[in-house]
Amino acid sequence: MTSDLSTAGVKSATFTASGSSTATFQGAFRFTASPETSEEIDRLAREIHGSTEDVLARAVALLSLAVEARNQGKRVAIVDATNHVDTEITGI
Repeated sequence: MTSDLSTAGVKSATFTASGSSTATFQGAFRFTASPETSEEIDRLAREIHGSTEDVLARAVALLSLAVEARNQGKRVAIVDATNHVDTEITGI
């Protein structure tokens, strides 16, 4: 199974930043991030050619998939081109 997070949608659980009229869930969120976390979010936004809201929406979508997989007894991993598990992601 492949899930495309480029639109930040996961099945019916969609998260978007405030201001979007297409969201299943809308809300304005305020949180405090360390300078390091803020810099990483900005870096990721540049990497994906998106906004900080896009980064956070994709992060939530990815975590949603990971939690759903865990609840189904599955594991989350990064695999190489030959489907060899390179890194298993734990602590979800």
